Amino acid sequence: MKKKVYQLFICMLLIGMLLAVASDSVSADQDGDYVYITSGTPLAATITGYTGAGGDIIIPSMLGGYPTVHIGDEAFKACFTLTSVVIPDSVVTIGAGAFNSCNNLTSVTIPGSVSTIGHYAFYFCNSLSSVIIPASVLTIEDFAFYYCLSLSSVTIGSGVTTIGDYAFYSCTSLSSLIITYGVTAIGNSTFSCCTALPSVIIPRSVTTIGSETFSYCSSLTSITFLGLVAPATVGEKWISDTPAEIRGHAYAASNFPLPGEVWNGLIMGAEISGDTTPPVAAVTLTPSNPSLIQTVTFNASASYDSDGSIILYEWDWNNDGVYEESHTTPITTHAWAEAGNYLITVRVTDNVGATSTKSITVQVSGEGGADNTGIPGFELICGIGAMMISILFLKKKRNR
Repeated sequence: MKKKVYQLFICMLLIGMLLAVASDSVSADQDGDYVYITSGTPLAATITGYTGAGGDIIIPSMLGGYPTVHIGDEAFKACFTLTSVVIPDSVVTIGAGAFNSCNNLTSVTIPGSVSTIGHYAFYFCNSLSSVIIPASVLTIEDFAFYYCLSLSSVTIGSGVTTIGDYAFYSCTSLSSLIITYGVTAIGNSTFSCCTALPSVIIPRSVTTIGSETFSYCSSLTSITFLGLVAPATVGEKWISDTPAEIRGHAYAASNFPLPGEVWNGLIMGAEISGDTTPPVAAVTLTPSNPSLIQTVTFNASASYDSDGSIILYEWDWNNDGVYEESHTTPITTHAWAEAGNYLITVRVTDNVGATSTKSITVQVSGEGGADNTGIPGFELICGIGAMMISILFLKKKRNR
């Protein structure tokens, strides 16, 4: 009986310890004006609340010694005193409703580290005047910028593949919209009731346009398609209640109907010709801080041409204007035998000969480096071997 009681006591003690650990792992801490929790391996901070006075703020990249990786759901919701926000480049996600109803927020800087803008993230931020969404963002979720009444300019980066339902619904001041190549799907009612929007350019990457996407856009008179193949899926009423004079425009070589004919309720107007937009070059490297003789992979696949195609990638490794390598594919490798800082340039060329360049600095350290044997731990093996030879030599010498 005593043994059973003892076992029960031990079990209860262990359960209590586990509950305490679990409680500690989700308990909120505070650093200055920011309430946060930590999670993940290694630990990272998620902002869950804000207690400051507002105004113009720069969110710190570290909280309590942990990197600020997430702006949590509703972290700044209804912070009426907030006027501008700079998000650090440590942040990966902007959570659902993160800045919901911050109706005096006029400016937000979204860094190139953010991959997701959550549902309702900037819902009813009706003083926000412009937003640039970087190429790192993959998805703009539903209702993200819904009812941002003062939003006049939106640039959507090339990394975005999906613009969610109602994402920019009733942004009644929106007059400048740039959708770059990369977007494949524009959701239902995404730009509905954007009454100041005069024209839209749809990149050739778009294959799906949802229902009522541009409905009630009372100033919309021109929709230009840059693809040679028309979007495969177009929802009902996608341009309902737009002006009678609205016209569509496409390349003569495309599969769109001829001028005067109708495509999904849109009367086609004058055809467009030629490739008028130059390509945009981009490049990343892995690893980002290489060592001597270490092979570095350079990737220019994020380069794009909104109204054509990239046919050539050229590489200048010595910053001398001479492109030592050229490929029709975007990925290549290189290595350096000496430490130092190297400025490398990639030049991309599109199908009509237009070019664009992008340069980055590679810092090659003199420490470490990949071994050339292909055998993991080669240096350690050699070191042990040398030590054993030395011991045998000394032993033999003593025996003499």
